Amino acid sequence: RGSLKARSIPLTDRAITALGESCHKRRVGLLFRGPKGRLLRTSTLYDNFVRSTGFMSSKRPVWHDLRHTWATRVAMAGIDVSTLQAWAGWTSLAMAQRYTHIPEDHLRDSAAKLGELRIRSA
Repeated sequence: RGSLKARSIPLTDRAITALGESCHKRRVGLLFRGPKGRLLRTSTLYDNFVRSTGFMSSKRPVWHDLRHTWATRVAMAGIDVSTLQAWAGWTSLAMAQRYTHIPEDHLRDSAAKLGELRIRSA
């Protein structure tokens, strides 16, 4: 469905270190391995994903939910919407709005910060 256009997304130092350690330790061509060093199956990843989300509702999470979570967390971290849009490969700001779900408490906290701004006179 999405765009097949190539894009690059910078990695944090922490991610680069983790990937480097993983590549250094492996003996086979698998970057992500299961507990016994074998192929990590999609079902295992999904089971871990479901367990880690603590989902209690009848609707089980899907991989695509991570895209919404990622977009929301990036926006809440203060990354500007244009950067978020470029990283995700969206062609419109409307898509960024569709994928971000900013909680009410974050909106209130952000509004409170406005009261802390000092306006300088020219």
